[in-house]
Amino acid sequence: MLKNKSYMNVKNILDESIVDKLIKSILPKALKDEMDKTYIDKKKKDIEKIEKEIQKGVEKSNKAADKFEKAFQKAYGKKVKIKRHTINDYVK
Repeated sequence: MLKNKSYMNVKNILDESIVDKLIKSILPKALKDEMDKTYIDKKKKDIEKIEKEIQKGVEKSNKAADKFEKAFQKAYGKKVKIKRHTINDYVK
């Protein structure tokens, strides 16, 4: 489900609050940097996980194309070539 209106989302209310801004201004720079690093590392892991899932989907798609080509050739006696996909077709 899409988050259409930020004021309706509890997480956004807490993120946009004045308390959050106050806490960030009080924290030492080293702690802020550590929090940012932790956040970035978590997001990188999430991206890697999603890319692995996409890669599995691409592999399934290519296997299905192979099966289709073989079945089509067997049924009609003509070779058909279907373009194979890579993860770069889906990820920028």
